[in-house]
Amino acid sequence: MLPVTLMASVEEAEAYAAQHAIAARLEAALNACLAAQPATPFTFIASHLREGAGAAPATRPPAQ
Repeated sequence: MLPVTLMASVEEAEAYAAQHAIAARLEAALNACLAAQPATPFTFIASHLREGAGAAPATRPPAQ
């Protein structure tokens, strides 16, 4: 992702992040890492992200 300063607007950056579910995928990788507590957390997170690179992001139920 390009830094926000190189994009036309913050809205475009947010739309890009949402389109690719970046926050959800990073959160899922972090949660999996915290649950597993591997000896090499960054390798674990990278692997987790790589494995899900082509998968559709998980969706959350709407907040009530």
